[in-house]
Amino acid sequence: MRFNSKDHIQSLDGLRGIAILLVFFFHFVPQDRNDPLAVASRLGWTGVDLFFVLSGFLITGILVDTRESANRFKSFYARRALRILPVYFLAIALVIIGTHFLRGLRNWADIPIFFYGSNLVAAVSNQRLLFPPYFNCAHFWSLALEEQFYTIWPLVVFLIPRRQTLIRVCAFGILAALLFRVTVASFGMSLWVTYYELPMRMDTLLEGGLLALLVRGPEFQTWLSKRRLMLAFWAGCAALAPVIVITKSIWLSGPVNPDMLGAGKALAMDLGFSFIAIIFASMVGLSLIPGTAWNRIGSIRSLRFFGKYSYGLYVWHGLFSLVAIEWVDGFRKVIHPRYLADLLFCLCMLGLFTAISVLSYTQFEVRFLRLKSRFEATPGTSDLAVAVPRTS
Repeated sequence: MRFNSKDHIQSLDGLRGIAILLVFFFHFVPQDRNDPLAVASRLGWTGVDLFFVLSGFLITGILVDTRESANRFKSFYARRALRILPVYFLAIALVIIGTHFLRGLRNWADIPIFFYGSNLVAAVSNQRLLFPPYFNCAHFWSLALEEQFYTIWPLVVFLIPRRQTLIRVCAFGILAALLFRVTVASFGMSLWVTYYELPMRMDTLLEGGLLALLVRGPEFQTWLSKRRLMLAFWAGCAALAPVIVITKSIWLSGPVNPDMLGAGKALAMDLGFSFIAIIFASMVGLSLIPGTAWNRIGSIRSLRFFGKYSYGLYVWHGLFSLVAIEWVDGFRKVIHPRYLADLLFCLCMLGLFTAISVLSYTQFEVRFLRLKSRFEATPGTSDLAVAVPRTS
């Protein structure tokens, strides 16, 4: 059954919930080698990549479905701003006010942080994203990277008329991102440049965009084949396994010292990001097919709940993580063994920041979201529609 990007796909909400929970536990489980919970949580950094794939799929779908509209640019950017900017700038306002009254103003190098340039600052000095004792803006790098991508991508989608050409652009960009990573590594640049910057990470967003384009058109059943997607999923997992063995880490973005990397390990890490993107793109595709495991998982009500409030939860949990993480010692002093203390701490923090996120959404964000109806795309002549089975 055909329907367009205005139709709600519940299973994608659940995948978004998985993404935010991965990131949350990655940030709040203390990285202690003696703690089995910490070992399990180290894969949580990949939640950002899942966010990127989902974003690429959903936003590209919106762009393709509205590109024949006369007000397509105004509609997209206005609606995007109403969804993203209010909470972000509220958080930035708290940082500015808090550092002014509590620590004094810092220098002009902080300005990029406040205007979606956190990833640029992080590649130079990750410490600049910290505003002690209360605020942490380090997690804003991913929001910055996304917004940088979406200043460019709508122009590409709107100005290239043929879907097949857009598919080739996505394929070229996915390959180019890998080549950029290899080139950066060959020059001995910091691993953080590879991790934080758009040219090296655009493949994850483009994987989602490519999937959105492939399911729009007469050959959609070929690409929404459960067998093909399962093959891609398990092939990605199989390819990622030797990367983990070679790098001796499941945290490709962190514990390996980039200065100690050999050529083989650096190449393995570069490929690892590509394999993760394939795995998550396959997951998104499978979640669109009723009856698949990922469709059922994505439809779980609790996961969809976290997916609904994932943006606020992402913003607020990271912003106050400097304060919150100090409380873990209190749990460890009264609860044993350590992994149980850490688990209880994380669950308490999840409850706290979920409550803050729900309050933020219902009392603040929704006031702006209601305004999106004023910027609906006008009906166009495009007959392209997302061609996947209806899931709700």
